[in-house]
Amino acid sequence: MDFKTATLNKARQHYTISMYVEPTAKGRPRAGKNNRVYTPKKTRDAEAEMSQCIAKFIADEGIIPFEKGKPLRVNIRTLSKRPKRLGLGDCEAKTTRPDIDNYIKLVLDSATKAGLWHDDSQVVEVMAQKLYCADYLKPTVTFEVHPL
Repeated sequence: MDFKTATLNKARQHYTISMYVEPTAKGRPRAGKNNRVYTPKKTRDAEAEMSQCIAKFIADEGIIPFEKGKPLRVNIRTLSKRPKRLGLGDCEAKTTRPDIDNYIKLVLDSATKAGLWHDDSQVVEVMAQKLYCADYLKPTVTFEVHPL
């Protein structure tokens, strides 16, 4: 996984990280043989890849995770691969499935797994966008974290 950008303002503990990755929605748990519940492989792989990238960002920048109970605001922007039917052009709203809340869940769970915060219940405000990327951009997931 490549970082597109990683910026931070340590004084305000405000972080922005963009990752070159095809946005993936969090899949629902499935029931398998013997009624065992499991997370779909695509979800597990995407969450592991994203959490490794976030953990690398934390380690490289010497970031101190947000303390338990600290309320946070998160802005998320997903740029999915542009379908050929749209031709060339700028970013466009992605009004197809999967739903935006499933993208949000995967990003928040990945950041929790990476140790950016104690628990994603600390996120009390979310703003999210689900777009098709412009023809000259790569699929990307970007998120910003702001303490309140």
